[in-house]
Amino acid sequence: MLPNKRVFELEFIRTLSMIAVIVLHGSGDFIASAPMFILNQITRFAVPAFILISGIGLSVSGKRSLLPKLPALLVPYLFWCIVYGNMLLPHLYFIPVLLQLYLLFPLLLRCVRKWTRITLTISLLISLAANLLPYLAGLGIELRPEFLIRPHLWWLFPTWLFYFVLGLSLERETLERLTAFAARKLLPLSAAALAVAALYIAEAKVTGTFYDSVKPSQLIYAPMVCLTLAGLARKLSGNSRIRKAVAFGTKHSQTVYYTHVIVLRWLGNL
Repeated sequence: MLPNKRVFELEFIRTLSMIAVIVLHGSGDFIASAPMFILNQITRFAVPAFILISGIGLSVSGKRSLLPKLPALLVPYLFWCIVYGNMLLPHLYFIPVLLQLYLLFPLLLRCVRKWTRITLTISLLISLAANLLPYLAGLGIELRPEFLIRPHLWWLFPTWLFYFVLGLSLERETLERLTAFAARKLLPLSAAALAVAALYIAEAKVTGTFYDSVKPSQLIYAPMVCLTLAGLARKLSGNSRIRKAVAFGTKHSQTVYYTHVIVLRWLGNL
């Protein structure tokens, strides 16, 4: 059985996703270089991964309401918004998205528990539409109504709904089976993930959507990466140094989230 409070595989994915976000934002100005372009693209699984593991964490925790948790999420966000002021930052949208999903959590959880397949299907179709519309707009095909162009769709929960609902659908026993399967099949799963990553990179290059993480192919790429990382985490779970590093990353993930962009900009000005 998985441990009652902490799931190492989720903490491992969270830590690597945190690193991926730093690489993503740090490589954005250098994508003319082929290695930087590849790094910039393969790290775009990070935000969907954060939302997916948030859903999984809530599913295995047994919680039914998140209202007591909202101030702990909202207060630091408001503080850092004041700190950053009018700076144009690429990462602060994540907390409003998470707040929207947390407010919907009791309803989504009931739907997932009662109508799992239907809820997954509907959430997939909603997120597919929300990802497809800005993707097509980037290709010169604008189908969005005016009121959805500003604010951007990635600030709104439909774009990310499928990842959260997918996480909620993975109860403790299902998660255990999936991680065990991923560990057993890590080599072919890694090969499949690399193939999907290669297609993801090629699509970004051909279509010119390399600055976009919101696109239909992400709905395949991000869950594939998460499954592969879960298998890798299971394989590495006996290594005490890795467990300590992951625990450290998990403990400081919120601080890194809020401060990494300003640190990267400071380093860029040296």
